[in-house]
This record gives sequence, structure tokens and C-alpha cells, in this order.
Amino acid sequence: MGPAARLARLTLESLAGRKRACGPPGLAADRLGGAQRASSGRLAWFVTSGMIDRAGTTSQPTRLSKGECAAARSGLTGLLDWVAMSKLAEKRALVTGGTTGLGLAIAERFLAEGAQVVITGRDHELGGRAEQALGPGAWFIAADAADPDAVASSVSAAADHLGGLDVLVNNAGVGVTARLIETPLADYDRVMSVNVRGCLLYAQHAYPYLARRRGCMIHIASDAGIWGEQAIGLYSVTKAAVVMLGKMLALDGGPDGVRSNVLCPGDIWPGMRHMGPPGDPDHGEESGGWLLPPIGRVGQARDVAAAAVFYASEDAEFITGTTLLVDGGMTAGYLQREHSPQAGN
Repeated sequence: MGPAARLARLTLESLAGRKRACGPPGLAADRLGGAQRASSGRLAWFVTSGMIDRAGTTSQPTRLSKGECAAARSGLTGLLDWVAMSKLAEKRALVTGGTTGLGLAIAERFLAEGAQVVITGRDHELGGRAEQALGPGAWFIAADAADPDAVASSVSAAADHLGGLDVLVNNAGVGVTARLIETPLADYDRVMSVNVRGCLLYAQHAYPYLARRRGCMIHIASDAGIWGEQAIGLYSVTKAAVVMLGKMLALDGGPDGVRSNVLCPGDIWPGMRHMGPPGDPDHGEESGGWLLPPIGRVGQARDVAAAAVFYASEDAEFITGTTLLVDGGMTAGYLQREHSPQAGN
């Protein structure tokens, strides 16, 4: 049962209070239990037809008065408006690296927009906390994007749990704070296997499900993949690869109606959890020393989540192969970075 139908069920039950129905004499009763799988349009008909009954009942519903019916319909106006306005109603999304930071913010916003969401991550404890915080409609699957078998099994499990996939958000990523020339081989292998190979593997395994529903992929890269940052050289290289990966997948997916787009966040708080010096991958990114972009503030995870909602929605049905910078204008020109005041000053 999708979020819209689930909310309708709760609202109808609270309004009805007992198994009752309203409508013109002789109108066949359509129990809510049978409407749980209906589309938002079907739900609109269901409400305006005046049929209200508790889910799962089999006895003949009784009738509400005309006044009670009018009150019930009026009370559900907000619900129907929510169904109509929810950009991702009934969509099914898989968000990799969804237990913290950007991934968690994207999952939270997707749920608020009516989607059902599966999140992945390596840390079982973090995953459990994220699943609890996100609430109904979210499910955690433990998976390491660097492990091909874990990628395959997590996609299959997510599709089985959700009943298909409409959206893949390729967000899992790690980094190392070192110049490229000084990056140890072990860190190179780790970062490449998660940021590039993992991204491709998730796309490959999710593709058949997305093709069935003319879905989309959203790949989270970085402004570092556009203009490069010496202090995180390897990370910059991998995110440049993700930008091109997103373009090539757009070409591959076009005939099946599968869209592929890339988001490139700038400095966003909270920062990456897996960004540290060589040998310390879970050190975490600090916000100290970040420069203010032209827009006048450091970015927030919600800014990236809003862009992800747009790419996942029907509003972007003709948009594929694009790269969107979510950086407050920081990459608009070098002078702005060179002369920008530091955050907090």
C-alpha cells in the first residue's frame, strides 16, 4: 500500500469512526481494503463517491447522513490536495549511502513527497537509527557499495520489498584528503571501488527495474568533479568520472525511457562522513574554513534534496544527461572563491 492510500485509510477511519458508508441508495460499497492499491485518481473518485468503510470489513456498511458525508468530504480536501501536490506520490526509490548526510536528507524529502524509500549503508547501527528516524515507508538494507555481491543483492531486495523501482539515487561515496600524487594505492582502490565502480554496478543492476517503469537515475557527484580540488585530488577524479558516467547512462537509457542526471553539490553541511586522511576513512569532513559562496551561506543538505526531488519528478521527464551544480554560485568564477569571506567571519 502506497503512502497516499495509507494516509487515506487513516483519515477515512478517523472520520468514519465505525464501519459506515454514504452515498445514493443502491450504490455498491467499495471497501477501503480494496482501494488500498488504487491510484490517487481512483482515491479521489472513492472519496467523492461517498463510500467510507473500515479496511478489511466484510459486513454491509451502514450509511452516513448527508451532513456527515459533506463533513467527511470537506475533511478530506486537504488529503486530496496533498495527493495532487506530492511530486513523488507512489514512486519507489533506492538511495545508496542513505544513513547519514545527503543520502538521509534525500530519503527524508522523498518520503515527504509521497515516495517509498529503501536506504543502504555499511553500518548496521546507523542504518537502524536512520530507518527509525525516517519512519513508515522507509527500509534499511546493509550493503557496501564496494562489494559487487552486496550491490546486486541490495538492489534485488529493494525491488522485491517495494514492488519495483522508479528512482535510483547513487549517493554512496568516500574520499581521502590528500594530494593525488601522495595518495596511497590502498586508498585509491577503496575510493575508486565505491565512487565509480559502485555507482556503475548499482546502475547496471537497477536498470532492468527502472526500464520497466521508465524510471530515472540520479548520481551524486560534486563541484570537485567540475573544477577539481587539489586537497582532495582523487575524490575530484572520481566525481569527474561520475559526471561522465551519468551522461553515458543517459545515452544508454534513452530508448527505454530511463533518464540519468547528475547533481554536483558544493560545500554542504553536514559534510561527508567518509572523508579523511589516508588510512582514516571515517574521520569525517569538517566545516571549518569553508568559503561562503555568492549566495551568502553554506549549503544545507535540504538544498540538494530539493534538487533530487525535481530530477525524480515528472517535471523533469524531458531532462536527461544533464549536470546540475548545487553550490550557491561558487563555481561561477574563480574570483568569487579567491575573494569570498570565510564562513563564520
